[in-house]
Amino acid sequence: MGDGVDACRFGDEDKFVRLSAGARPFSRSEQAAFSEHLRRARDREADLGARIGADDLGLRRATFEKWRLLHEWTRRHPYRDPPPARRSDVWREALERFRPLRDPELIDWLALQIEVAANLEKGVQDMRPRDPGPTWIVTLEYVANRKRKALAVLHWAEAATRDGCYTVDSDWHARSAAILGGEPTIEQRGDGGHEGVPFIVDGG
Repeated sequence: MGDGVDACRFGDEDKFVRLSAGARPFSRSEQAAFSEHLRRARDREADLGARIGADDLGLRRATFEKWRLLHEWTRRHPYRDPPPARRSDVWREALERFRPLRDPELIDWLALQIEVAANLEKGVQDMRPRDPGPTWIVTLEYVANRKRKALAVLHWAEAATRDGCYTVDSDWHARSAAILGGEPTIEQRGDGGHEGVPFIVDGG
């Protein structure tokens, strides 16, 4: 079976209907306010991330706010992939949908989906995991997981600020697992730049 849209997993339609139920795109005024909030969060994250000795807690808050906004936008803007089409072309269309959000990490992730799909279409082996589901669902899951990771990191940073250090105990693990929705598998650790494995573990 190929990697085209017709290769989507059984049950994707039910999942699409469930996840998109009640979704309402932003009105013009809502979109303007959203764009400004996202710009501020994105710019603050970039500014704090580039400055040596910058406020780490402020950076973590900005990162969480950015992913919270990206998740909200994605959740409220469902779309269907156009059949029939090559998987790489479907991801190219998805990239154009999300490009106006101007988030470098999200754009890089979408570009990687195009690369993986194009490799497979050319017969080039690509061992990076991929999810054949609808691109909106796959992207929504990726963004939701990035938001959960950002919340977990913010939780750790707040604890470090409050306690003066990271206290790794059973409560710390329990709260982190609750935020992240479970521990990643061994295969998933360190991944996250491609479909199906959105959990990223920082190297530092």
